[in-house]
Amino acid sequence: MLRLSSSCSHSFCSECITKHATTKIQDKNKSITCPGVNCKSTLDFNTLRQLIPKETLVKWDEFLCESMIPESHKLYCPFSKCSVLLVYNDTWNNITKVDCPVCRQTFCAACRVPWHSNLTCKEFGKREDDDVAVAFAKKKKWMRCPKCKFFVEKVDGCKRISCRCKCSFCYVCGVEWNHITHIGDICYWVKFMYS
Repeated sequence: MLRLSSSCSHSFCSECITKHATTKIQDKNKSITCPGVNCKSTLDFNTLRQLIPKETLVKWDEFLCESMIPESHKLYCPFSKCSVLLVYNDTWNNITKVDCPVCRQTFCAACRVPWHSNLTCKEFGKREDDDVAVAFAKKKKWMRCPKCKFFVEKVDGCKRISCRCKCSFCYVCGVEWNHITHIGDICYWVKFMYS
């Protein structure tokens, strides 16, 4: 049995605390609290570091670093094989065409989509709902997050998508995931719309 915090007396076996901490990290929690009922004590990082797999700790560290950046300064590469975070700052006010330093592909920082050559952002925004834009998104199998409007591509897994803005939505119907529109893996929104 391990005692995990200096501020509480709870102890747990290493297997249970490893599962608890790993789940909390996967759920993108900034701190990991004691699993004791109603206990708010934060678990000791050095103890956790000895229990949790290194790759999980690296992901948590990346998440913690990313969470320090204000949402208004976050800009992600829109290409699914990259999605690197770029820090958007006030000096970028008039810059729209950006070359990703990682994948080297060009995208529009204002629209947050692959570069739309021969179209201004305003023209692209107007054409967004027309047949050409819809056909392009369908061809690429992209779905837009209903909250931040970022294009997301599902590579594998279930139809519930978690966007970087923390919005969960259905990849089938595009609606934000909640207990009314979706129960388990069933999309009631699609059933309602097409019945």
